[in-house]
Amino acid sequence: MASANKTPILNLPQWLGNEYMERTDWNTAFATLEDAVATFDYLARTYGSTTTYPDADTGTITCTLDSTAPVTATRTTVISDSDGTRTYT
Repeated sequence: MASANKTPILNLPQWLGNEYMERTDWNTAFATLEDAVATFDYLARTYGSTTTYPDADTGTITCTLDSTAPVTATRTTVISDSDGTRTYT
């Protein structure tokens, strides 16, 4: 019998005394954990990244994951000033 109980946030399996662990429970749980931690910041800390800081014309910061990362990803931040307020997008 697969687990009927699940954790509240990530919906991971929790087995009761009369339930038995099944391979599919583990596979689903590991996939859920992978999705939960695979944020850009996590990948950048783990595999490294290269950041290009803004020039005076565009105000754009680009951060690209290093080639050792299992995925290719780039995050772009645009900095703009208006009426003395700095905005990051």
